[in-house]
Amino acid sequence: MGFWDEEFAHDRVDIVAKLGMNFLIICVCFILVLAVYWGSFYGKPLRYKNLEFLVAIDETEILGVAPLLSQTIQLVINSAAGREYGDWQVMNSTVLRSFADAHNNTVREEVDRLIHHQKYWGAIYVHANATYDYATAFRTSNTSFTPVNTLVEFVYESARDISISSYLKPIFSEIDAIYQAELYRSFFPAFFEVVGQKQLQSLLLDPALLTAVPAVNYRDNIPIPDYIFMAPLQIGLVYMIVFSFFQFLNFVKLHTWVSTRVFGIRYIIYRMTISHGSYVVVALAYAVLNVAFQIDYKQTFGKSGFLVLWAFAYLMMASLGGLNELVFLYILTFFPPLIGFWLLATIAINLAPTLNPIPLCSRFYQYGYAVPVWNAHQIMGVLFFNTWKGKLGREIGVLLAWTVITTAAVPFAMIHTSKIRARQEARAKERAAEEAISVK
Repeated sequence: MGFWDEEFAHDRVDIVAKLGMNFLIICVCFILVLAVYWGSFYGKPLRYKNLEFLVAIDETEILGVAPLLSQTIQLVINSAAGREYGDWQVMNSTVLRSFADAHNNTVREEVDRLIHHQKYWGAIYVHANATYDYATAFRTSNTSFTPVNTLVEFVYESARDISISSYLKPIFSEIDAIYQAELYRSFFPAFFEVVGQKQLQSLLLDPALLTAVPAVNYRDNIPIPDYIFMAPLQIGLVYMIVFSFFQFLNFVKLHTWVSTRVFGIRYIIYRMTISHGSYVVVALAYAVLNVAFQIDYKQTFGKSGFLVLWAFAYLMMASLGGLNELVFLYILTFFPPLIGFWLLATIAINLAPTLNPIPLCSRFYQYGYAVPVWNAHQIMGVLFFNTWKGKLGREIGVLLAWTVITTAAVPFAMIHTSKIRARQEARAKERAAEEAISVK
């Protein structure tokens, strides 16, 4: 029978309808999955102003010398261009010193503490007596004084979040460019009036001070030491999701065979043991792989770092694997072709807010604070770079919650789906019997 034969007309319509439905499902799933990931990149420059930065001003007027550098910084952050690059929160010398005294710190140490404790994404720090020291160098012709990198600093920690580290320095670079322009527009005219024309003329014979402007020092307190860390903290996360998916598929045939011989609670215990045993094994492989490539895991927890890395990797695998197993039970029961879509959806949903900074995404992506991969990413940052541990309990708690809830739900899903499959098989047998009778 040919495809275009009249006798094949009904089947031809049925085939075209099914093809159309399949194409529709594929396109809808494709768009939905990629829209989640594409959307995390959309409109980022418009959301730079969501990032909170500290402006720590430790200088005051001294002996008639106004804090001109601090005033210049405030002009920069209050300008229309400056406001586009962050939410700048000013803290004056009095407030800074009260915080510093409360924590038994110097002002500089207190600024570092505020950044390390993730109160701000970074800080502009104007040193104490910055303008006065600069003016004194001019008045005394102290050509050994170096205003470059000693008066104003940009402070941050790249390792706090690898996804946002690539944005911090460019943002500070833009602010630096505005600052440099403002130095020549407003700072130097006022500063030279303070210094005096006679002193400026005497410096023309040795113009070292005149040519050295108060440039900004970029201080990254916890830099990312090596690009090798990108592997476990970015692409490695994708593979962890994929392996949490495959560990279930690899055991489907074995589980089916065992289900014909082991029943009830014993079968459920068997399934839970195999699942969590596979999470332990894959997590161990992840930890060993990091050791093989000499990735430093001792930065935070010393020699115990390997065991901690293994434990964290297990939590991530268990939080993802339990959810995958729960969903797979229903997908395999109702519509097996959706398994691939679920894998892609899991990757997109987890990675979109993890590899793209949540503060720079739309509010929709705040769900990322609750997904397993984002929390595992933050935990691994603490392990590898010794970033702030203040949120470690919450992040571990999220992974434990996913693990406990999905592990507890899987047995009920197994019972429910087994009943559904039994009814499906019964109906299939009834239809087969009816067709056999109609043929006779």
